[in-house]
Amino acid sequence: MILIEISNDKNRTRDLPTSTITTKYGISYNEQNGKAANFLKFIEEELLPYVERKYPFTTYRTLIGHSDAGLFSIYSLINHPNLFANYLSIYPSLDWNIKN
Repeated sequence: MILIEISNDKNRTRDLPTSTITTKYGISYNEQNGKAANFLKFIEEELLPYVERKYPFTTYRTLIGHSDAGLFSIYSLINHPNLFANYLSIYPSLDWNIKN
């Protein structure tokens, strides 16, 4: 088994949410956000090919995410259902773009 953790404590709202917002819960929100498509493209086109070149692998992959990453896991399942064999979303931030 190969376990890959992508540490992302500085750009979570940039990379994991699926849509761009300017307000959250009625308050102005100025952090860069909503770039899940770019992050998924990085995983698909750069990270996974790199790992596959360096290590023996199978295509039986699992994507696990919690909170914002849980939202990202659901987004990945909907938009790229064949990239991973399993998608696990733990307490996903499904309230990301709820209108007030």
